Amino acid sequence: MAEIQSALRNILIADVSISAIVGTRIYFERSPDNPSFPFILFEQVSMQPENGLNSFSEVWFSEFNFISYVARDTQSTTGEALRKAIFNALNQKIGVYSDVRIGACLLLDESISWLEADQVWAVEQTFTVNFNHPS
Repeated sequence: MAEIQSALRNILIADVSISAIVGTRIYFERSPDNPSFPFILFEQVSMQPENGLNSFSEVWFSEFNFISYVARDTQSTTGEALRKAIFNALNQKIGVYSDVRIGACLLLDESISWLEADQVWAVEQTFTVNFNHPS
């Protein structure tokens, strides 16, 4: 897992509200087969360097989707608690985490979907993150 992904996962795991619900069941890009619910799956949707006058800078912009998967009968409690906890843990996050300097982390969008085939609720939140790679 790359540095920014590790930093974001560590932020979520360190959050007491999130870890009380999912423990360490926070996965990047792929969940295990037959995972225990609830869990969080996140993926990097885009990544681009900031353009400077003469070259690219060390600042990168990325979008990440965080999807909380919760069982059918727990959407209103567990799903809402996870949605709020992820928002509180990441929105307006600034600082150095796992050697990555995060300049901003902002919520762009969120939605909820019923996945009939899996019989689960998916609460999706998209964040934009600007950060510096460790040197």
